[in-house]
Amino acid sequence: PSLLGNSFASTIISIFPLVLFMTFAGIAEKKKQGGFLSFGKTFQTMFFTALIGIVIFTIFSHFFNTYYAPEYVTEVYEKEMVKAREKMEDKGMSDEEIEKAMKMTESIFKMKDSIIFKLIGLAVMAGMAAVIALLTALFVRKEPPVNYFNESQIIDKEN
Repeated sequence: PSLLGNSFASTIISIFPLVLFMTFAGIAEKKKQGGFLSFGKTFQTMFFTALIGIVIFTIFSHFFNTYYAPEYVTEVYEKEMVKAREKMEDKGMSDEEIEKAMKMTESIFKMKDSIIFKLIGLAVMAGMAAVIALLTALFVRKEPPVNYFNESQIIDKEN
């Protein structure tokens, strides 16, 4: 079976580079700030890095799905609809229930090109990025020692 056919595996594969870039951005900002970075600043750096990545990904996806391979989305949709029908039949749903569910799914698929649908997608991805940024910021941050600023101010006054 195809690895990308598995939705969990493809989700992990698509999120991994984003998490990697977010982490690198947090580490780079921490180095830039002298090795210390508060949780809030770490989160902010990582979240804005993710937002930039999400916008780039969304633009790329739009052009890929619209101009380069418009048949790809339709092909994936058709395969998923067949799988969905099989699952509903396996659960013992009636033909009427299956048709109702398939029509509802089809109407949602037709909205995929609307601006509202894309904005909802961006909002969902931004929410996921915020959660990922919160979790990874816990590991990247490094709070300065309690007397760090007082000691550095004393050293500056002596020089």
